[in-house]
Amino acid sequence: MANSKKPGPMCQVLSTPTLTKDGTLCRCASPLPGTITEEPDMLDQFSIGIDVTKPLGEEVWFEHRYPDLLEDSRLRLIEIVNQWVYSHWNASPFTDQKQRINISARDTAYVNKDGTIRKVKRSDNRFESCGDKPQSPHEADKTLGSFSIDLETPVPIIYSSKLAGTKTLQRFEWTGVMYVEDILGLQAENNIVHLLGDWTLAVAPSRRVKRARWYIEGEGFTYVIVAGDSLSSIAGAISGDVQNWRILHAANLTTISDPNRITPGQRIIIPAELIKTP
Repeated sequence: MANSKKPGPMCQVLSTPTLTKDGTLCRCASPLPGTITEEPDMLDQFSIGIDVTKPLGEEVWFEHRYPDLLEDSRLRLIEIVNQWVYSHWNASPFTDQKQRINISARDTAYVNKDGTIRKVKRSDNRFESCGDKPQSPHEADKTLGSFSIDLETPVPIIYSSKLAGTKTLQRFEWTGVMYVEDILGLQAENNIVHLLGDWTLAVAPSRRVKRARWYIEGEGFTYVIVAGDSLSSIAGAISGDVQNWRILHAANLTTISDPNRITPGQRIIIPAELIKTP
């Protein structure tokens, strides 16, 4: 079961994100509150006496260890689904399985059969500069050195309409599950296999497992242009300020090159910030 908390940010977000010297955008002020009850452990690698198909329930550990990585991944997955909906309007469900985010948590090294050591530079969690905690080589060997963040599919898309000012907008919404997937057990290149032999592969068989799961959600709005519309008139009707046509244009640069030339029947994206709340 995914974390039961209401879908939302994966951390306590900063009011204004900060940019590090290496160009990384940091969004988190601190992890979400919560007590770590389950965390990665060496015993996870073995399948004796456990349900190998059951998620491991390590959500809070990941939230405390990787808040910026998780928040960035959440926003990236939301953007992927939302953009798919905009380009496949009225289609459902979302089934694309190419959105996987792969993370190597630290540099590592392998012992070759001849006793030499092969070092591999794999750490690519750039959010350590934001405060995400790096794993030590010992900890990573005991728990997880690399993992993937992904979205369970299919994701049903729900369509409806909404009156905003004097314009009727089309709305979509969806709820999905973001998860951390890891490969547990031993692989052929593991140090233990090199040192002790292939029989160890039977003791800790390789398998995929979901370490943590969270609900995430997205929504968006569109409007179909009718005769007599302009970006300024649409912005004024929806937000009460005709000058917001610039925000409207910026959200539709891929389909509207000239803000003075729009076509009846054309579907445009309406940024949520323009929609007045009652």
